[in-house]
Amino acid sequence: MSETIALASKRTNEEEINCLRDHFKENIRVLENIGQLSYIIKICLDEYDASLTFQLDSSYPIKPPEIILTAPRLTPEQILSASKYLQSYSQTLIGQVMVLNIYKQLLKWFAENNIQMVRISGEKSPQILSSVTTNGTSYFSKKSNINGRRNSISEENKEKTSSMKIVDDIISRIQLDTRLKKEHFSIGYIDQFLGVQEKLFTDFNFEIDLKCLDNRCSTKLCIPKHRIQYFKYHNEIIWDKCTRTDNISDSTCGQLTLYDIIQRLPPIIKDNNSKTNDDNERSVKSL
Repeated sequence: MSETIALASKRTNEEEINCLRDHFKENIRVLENIGQLSYIIKICLDEYDASLTFQLDSSYPIKPPEIILTAPRLTPEQILSASKYLQSYSQTLIGQVMVLNIYKQLLKWFAENNIQMVRISGEKSPQILSSVTTNGTSYFSKKSNINGRRNSISEENKEKTSSMKIVDDIISRIQLDTRLKKEHFSIGYIDQFLGVQEKLFTDFNFEIDLKCLDNRCSTKLCIPKHRIQYFKYHNEIIWDKCTRTDNISDSTCGQLTLYDIIQRLPPIIKDNNSKTNDDNERSVKSL
């Protein structure tokens, strides 16, 4: 009986995937049998500069998929709000195919929260749409306002791109510099449902970028890097997105360096073996 149910569910999932491919054309990517997941589905919403990723395991649709919204133009609070909204909505669709309906609910959330569209036309510059009505239609703002909003969005995207580059640089430094002990670092990030969470650096797999689903899945924690809020060394913050604290990448000319922080901290004890500050100093002496 269970095998029959599993086969029926598999056929239903395959039919849904085929329908989604027909509907979204080139704006969808699908990966099959990735780790414990049956499918990873990524839908691109180019008009909002966003993407929606669904992680389906073998119990789908009895169990709703994990939903990941990536939207650089939204604030962390907006992403958290939209994600909770979509996950709550998915609970009402248990037992039936739901990916397309969840996508439509996201469009509705965008409309109700007056999220602007960015439509790339045949011209060299994007057209900024002022808002989206609740029935899915849109209208252009006055021409006099378009340039100002375009400049505002350009500056916002520039700042976020810079922040992302700093995050990549910090991760690379911790990973590649053999003088630094990765287990002494931790990361604060935004969980879709729990808010800001903190895990050890070694709990993450940064080889997987959810913006590009061509990579393989991992049993370690994988998050979009724009959710990272801060880095810590031995419980002291060394980089913070909100306060612009930066004592590791040298991008904000901070007065403290990582070496200064390591030098002043008490010894780190692990596995009953004390690691003194002298050890830490030697490991980062040339930083």
